[in-house]
Amino acid sequence: LKLFRLNRMYRVINALKRQYPVSKVFLTSFELLLTTVLVGHWICCFWYFVGVSSNGWVVEEGIYTCDDVLGNCTKVSSLMRTDGTEEDVQFFEWITSLYWAMTTMTTIGYGDITAKQSSERAFAIVIMIMGSASFAWFTGRITQLLTSDSKCVSRFHDKMDEIREYSKIRCLSKDLQDKAESYYMRRFPTERVFDEENIFRDLPVEIRKELSLELYHDIVEKCPLFASCDYTTRKEICSLLVSVYKAPAMIITKENEVPDGLYIVRHGDVDIFQKATYLFSAGPGDIFGENAILGLSTDGKRSRKAIASKNTELCFLSSDSIRHLILDFPSFDLVWRHHLTLHIAKLDAVAFTTGEVT
Repeated sequence: LKLFRLNRMYRVINALKRQYPVSKVFLTSFELLLTTVLVGHWICCFWYFVGVSSNGWVVEEGIYTCDDVLGNCTKVSSLMRTDGTEEDVQFFEWITSLYWAMTTMTTIGYGDITAKQSSERAFAIVIMIMGSASFAWFTGRITQLLTSDSKCVSRFHDKMDEIREYSKIRCLSKDLQDKAESYYMRRFPTERVFDEENIFRDLPVEIRKELSLELYHDIVEKCPLFASCDYTTRKEICSLLVSVYKAPAMIITKENEVPDGLYIVRHGDVDIFQKATYLFSAGPGDIFGENAILGLSTDGKRSRKAIASKNTELCFLSSDSIRHLILDFPSFDLVWRHHLTLHIAKLDAVAFTTGEVT
């Protein structure tokens, strides 16, 4: 009965599954093995008890000897192996009982240990029924473990299959299909699709902000506009950022459009143009689209065009979010003013070198 304490092992295994999901296959296999051994041990104990109480198979196996005249059966004190060495009786009776339990549970049934008495046969029938059911369950669990994917992985594969099927039905070119698949591979590099909106919606506000800071910590470290802010402000900024994905040659911003926010490059590169003239390439950590928001355009509209040069991941911060940060977070307001001053100084320097300012 002390083996019931091993039930704690299942709690430990479940905790390890939550902490180390990548080890799920190993932990589940160990759980199934542990279950098989425990159930087999309990069955072998009952099988031994039935054999002793009915003077059945234990006599046949030489564990007990019976007096033909009196009919009394007693347990032997020692057993001899075929090589002449002495066998431990207690271990032999346990391993023999466990051997029968395992061969019956797994539906192998070699037949070298058989039920002799009615009580043994009745018990054997029950174990055969239980064994066939448990064997089918174990087989199903192992099959599911080896073949099933998580919901997140299944969503990704379903999306890729949908793209391929759509491309086939619509007779799209192989080049266009490859571009679409490459876009999703870039957007979901781990080949898992998470419903982040649903995950975030159920979390408390503070945890959402801390989680956002963890997710966008690389942007905070790379972007000077965010790195200088205090911890509370960085949490608020990250909670307002929105991930945007662009395929090569996709237009991100256009000239003469009303600005709705600024962009920070997270991965990839973005080419910046002004009146069809290439200006520079924005890389990870660079900001673009902020000039009009800073008030550095004459008509309040964008003066530059931005195009993704490769599969690119961007972080978008809307104009409303920027106003909220300026009004409610002094740390951001200070950094924003400093950023504006640097921009004006840079523009003055460019104008001076071109002779526009004396």
